Amino acid sequence: MARLFLCLQLMSLTAICIGYEVYQAKLPNGGTTPNPCKPGTLWVGLGHMTPMGGGNRNKFATDFHDVYGEVWNVALCNADSDGDGLTNGMELGDPNCTWVEGNPAPGNPSTISHPGICEPTNTKECTERNQGFDLEGCEVYEATTPHDHDHDHIHIGDVSTDSQNGSTNLHFSFLVFTSFALFLIVAVF
Repeated sequence: MARLFLCLQLMSLTAICIGYEVYQAKLPNGGTTPNPCKPGTLWVGLGHMTPMGGGNRNKFATDFHDVYGEVWNVALCNADSDGDGLTNGMELGDPNCTWVEGNPAPGNPSTISHPGICEPTNTKECTERNQGFDLEGCEVYEATTPHDHDHDHIHIGDVSTDSQNGSTNLHFSFLVFTSFALFLIVAVF
């Protein structure tokens, strides 16, 4: 019984590895995409939320599988699955979208990046986009104040209406003053 269990485990691992290789071969540099969190290592499960694959798919995998039919084409190449401002083709070394399955991997290996992980990972926008990824080893954005999103304006107050008695309440709180906002307040008074 133990041998049967061991054989089944080995077969499932082989199927996973073969699955990776099949998809990796359909993408330029699909098998050599670096792990942005651990220099010198690969993100083998390119379409997954964890470096070794398995589990949930990331946005790039969703685009590849569901939107573009598991084919590297101009549309998938020109898409920006991770929303970091670089097309999938730029990130996988095929900025002109000319690579064809079966051809050698294009581009310079040192410029390849992950098309499913928004980089740089330490920005607020990318940290939000990368929710759910296993980014152990990456720097991520951390708010420095509870109201970090208010840095570019002054929060003067809120107006609310009590629906039961119709009264209006004003709530004032001064959270962040930028030098420009302080200038405006002084200029108004």
